[in-house]
Amino acid sequence: LVAELNLDAATTDKGQELLRRIVAGNYSANLPNESSLWAACAVFIAAHGSTMELPAGDGDGGDGGGGGRVVRGNGIKLTALLKSANVSIVDFFDHMKLLPTKEFGSPELGLTVKSLMEQYVITNTGYEKF
Repeated sequence: LVAELNLDAATTDKGQELLRRIVAGNYSANLPNESSLWAACAVFIAAHGSTMELPAGDGDGGDGGGGGRVVRGNGIKLTALLKSANVSIVDFFDHMKLLPTKEFGSPELGLTVKSLMEQYVITNTGYEKF
């Protein structure tokens, strides 16, 4: 995942530390078969914990004005993360629900996951039916 997603050193280190905590917490009886899934969760949490500044004008309609803004995360898209880890979005959300988000990430992590779940509800529903 590190090379494929071009993760920075801080996110990589934090992700490895979180994965060790997930394994130690024994959140799944099937942990050996779910290593890439738990790694995706750890990378997501690690990336969520960082911030980055967008260049002036980025994401504001293309007019080039407005100055830079700071956003949570380090630019890794969830879809790219899941694709790299070969993980379904349904499994990702199911496993993220098992983690005590306040212990593993920032106070906003639970809200971010809930918001993402709402954004992906159509995909989730469609995927579960098939």
